[in-house]
Amino acid sequence: AMRRIANAAKVFPAAAKEAKRILVDIDVFGMDPITAIEKAAQNNPHKPFAEFLYGYTTALKTGGDVMSYVNVKLKETFDKRSSKIRRTADTIGTLVEAYVTVTAVLGITLFTLYQVQAITARDQAGLTSIFVFSFLVVPLISGVWIWLLNGLAPRQPFLDMRPFKAFFASIPIGIAIYFVPIPVKVYIHVSIALISMVIVPAILATKYSAERRGLERALPDFIRDVSEGRKIGLPPEGAIEQLANKNYGTLSKSV
Repeated sequence: AMRRIANAAKVFPAAAKEAKRILVDIDVFGMDPITAIEKAAQNNPHKPFAEFLYGYTTALKTGGDVMSYVNVKLKETFDKRSSKIRRTADTIGTLVEAYVTVTAVLGITLFTLYQVQAITARDQAGLTSIFVFSFLVVPLISGVWIWLLNGLAPRQPFLDMRPFKAFFASIPIGIAIYFVPIPVKVYIHVSIALISMVIVPAILATKYSAERRGLERALPDFIRDVSEGRKIGLPPEGAIEQLANKNYGTLSKSV
């Protein structure tokens, strides 16, 4: 099991590193597997993972039901993950409300004040302040909020970089459009340049998200059909071969 996990670094990057450390203690330093796992638990900074390893070795030593222990820990892990996601969603909701308050309410207030200043003082200082707030302050606040939300968002082991690559490839196009003289107002010119930078990545991100949702919807049905094939005595490969021509939507290509 440790050797299989060590070779699955693309799927389980952190667990693969731990498995390789355990295998070094077993293969190089001659430790028995239980001692090597206990050593890994002692030196691991992640408390839930260390507790899992300790419990696993205890079940092995006492002759307990290892599969039952693993299933219980699996359920606990998913429960903790679900509660963490719920707490994160509440926090993100609070931050979004604060963002709307800062940008929309504060923006409307300052916009009104600067307009009144421009009318009463009969100078361009108020209009200049409006442009500074619109083109500098609001993007800066948005960047800070995006950074905060990104830090709070639940992490996934896989990140699809294709939309990001498309975005970086579109940046020169936006810069070129910005410096091309167009007979429109400044804010419209800036908006056109920004839209040209994000329109292609946005379309690609929407497409890839739809593909991922299709995979997630079809995967439970596929696993259920494979388990049914196993019940009638088919090997895993045979069960998958029997399902190769069944329609699973986006998942059919992978099957």
